Amino acid sequence: MLLLGVGCLWVQRSLLRHAADHVWAQEIAGNDSLLHVWTLAWGQHVLATQPGHLFDANIFYPQSGTLLYSDHLLGLAALLAPLRLFTDNPVLVHNLGLLGATILNALAMYWLAFELTGHIGAALVGAIIYGFTPFRFQADRHQIQLLAAWWPPLLLLWGRRALITGAPRWAALVGLAWTLQSLTGIYLTAYFAPFWALALLWWAWQLPPWRHPRGWIGLLASHLVTLALIAPSFVAYQSVQAGLGVTRSAVLNALLCLHLELVRTYLAVITCAVIGLGLVLVRRRTPEPFHRETRLYIAITAIAVLLAFGPAVPLGHGWVRGPYWLLMQLPGYDALRAPGRMLHIAVLGVAVLGAGTVAGLTAGRGPVLAMLVPGLLGGLAFIEGLPPNFPLLLSPPTATDPLVAWLARQPRAGGMAELPLGTSTTTEQIFQYRSTGHWQPMANGAMGIFPPLHGYLTGRLAEPFDATIAAELGALGITRVVSHSTKLPLAQRDALARATRTPHPLLKLLQTFPDATHVFALRPRLALEPTVPLGEPLPRAGWRLSASVDRHHTARAIDADLATAWRSWGDLEYRLLARWHDRTPFLVRWSRFLRRQPAQLVIELPAPARVSSIVARLSGSDPMALAVLTVETSLDGQLWTAVSGQFRPLPDVRALIADAPRSAMVFGFAAPVELRHLRIGA
Repeated sequence: MLLLGVGCLWVQRSLLRHAADHVWAQEIAGNDSLLHVWTLAWGQHVLATQPGHLFDANIFYPQSGTLLYSDHLLGLAALLAPLRLFTDNPVLVHNLGLLGATILNALAMYWLAFELTGHIGAALVGAIIYGFTPFRFQADRHQIQLLAAWWPPLLLLWGRRALITGAPRWAALVGLAWTLQSLTGIYLTAYFAPFWALALLWWAWQLPPWRHPRGWIGLLASHLVTLALIAPSFVAYQSVQAGLGVTRSAVLNALLCLHLELVRTYLAVITCAVIGLGLVLVRRRTPEPFHRETRLYIAITAIAVLLAFGPAVPLGHGWVRGPYWLLMQLPGYDALRAPGRMLHIAVLGVAVLGAGTVAGLTAGRGPVLAMLVPGLLGGLAFIEGLPPNFPLLLSPPTATDPLVAWLARQPRAGGMAELPLGTSTTTEQIFQYRSTGHWQPMANGAMGIFPPLHGYLTGRLAEPFDATIAAELGALGITRVVSHSTKLPLAQRDALARATRTPHPLLKLLQTFPDATHVFALRPRLALEPTVPLGEPLPRAGWRLSASVDRHHTARAIDADLATAWRSWGDLEYRLLARWHDRTPFLVRWSRFLRRQPAQLVIELPAPARVSSIVARLSGSDPMALAVLTVETSLDGQLWTAVSGQFRPLPDVRALIADAPRSAMVFGFAAPVELRHLRIGA
């Protein structure tokens, strides 16, 4: 055990040395480690102060249930809560959980492997394979909810014991483990669930209910209790998904799946090859408990790897619809977006098979071989799992930040907007992380899901502050604006700078900080005038449409059916089987799609008409593009004129909260425009 602990800490030694004030750096935009620091801190804060408002986090104000826009991590937050007795540093708590997860993963697999093999060396090899898999240290080192992967092996261990012994305590532990796993992370829970069902089917064959009635009754009871405990969270997630109209497209799943060129990076392929060869050689000499379940773990490994390739599986020079597509048809699975994370399940199967292989190779071979084989295979797995020396990121200070200290002293009266809002995921995550020092409700946020309101406010608050913006913020209950002047566009910076020097009709200066940060209060709420379309709707007969993408479905843009739509990602969607088998590799098609950006939809009227406004419904991820949507008009389809303005919600900004999936947007012209061709792009 000491060996496993030392090894787990050594591979993360750089983080261990700076656990109090650094997190893993991230190559792409944003930093998920900061997101999870905030998530864990919120869970611990709300459990101690307002447990009745668990899901109503302080971000994306005034939306509700915003903790559910990503993994809520409440199971981990509760497990790590005792650490808060010794430190108020949320970064340290997060990193201690990250470091401890690797050790617990290895120990959980050790117990499962020892149960199946009865061999200490074999169990140690299984623990090394599971604890040091390259995928966790490479792609998912920022994802604490996925690194906390000790529950699946324990579920398989305790579930097997519950059926064999019939003892209620093992069934109770299964229920406890499923509950905590479900409250820890969506992905690992959702991805392990089909394999748990597979294990139950296997056990039903090997350990039939009529021979082990007490065990099966205990498991059934534990599952019913678990379902009752996790149902509120599941229903809440479903409600948020439906309320925002969120789904994950096949193209996004294809982008975040396993690719052949990444197999060598994410899997210990030499170790896997040795295990496969060894298993063939010793399949009849493995211990009886392992021998009875060998095919189960082979199936777990093979199916998980296949699912990791996502909705389209490479086959020769083309692609075919893969079994992951079936998962996307189940409730909730269409909200997931990273099939590659199925490798967390695959490595579970590999670890057990590795332990069985070692047990078979050493059976009856003497003490020297009993030590040599585990040492060689365990050493190979450890070396293949060694991660590169990834860089760290210094977490922004909160304890010494004067703005954070000032906000912590202010009453929770309404919400605040911190500028610049929405222009950068990294900036939003920093604002969100720093809120762990004050917990003020804020319109900012950065999660796996962004509500349409956030996309709209991003565009609005990038403009100079005016009465309309003030009225909209007031209608949303936002009472304060925090301005980081050095990060703002010049025009907006100058407008807010004037408010710091002379009385402003809309803003009242509350506080100034040395780094050119200002806090303003909105003056008494202005009346919010509803937005209405100008003029009467034009008849749609004779309209002709064209688009840069998804040309076959342009008619859906004007068919008045909310169940159908023209999709700006349409050329990459996999809707029909015939379209799944495309001999052009996906990445080639993706690069072609990018070259055709920005996506544009063109409407040609049968004759010129005077148009005063445009009404459109945006769905999916489109509201996030509100800040960059452009409108152009033309009489001949050759000479185009850009029209200044912005899409605004009907009848007002509150519609983006009340009915986000169906909310309509209006673009009003300053004066009626004579046009025959209309082009909308982003």
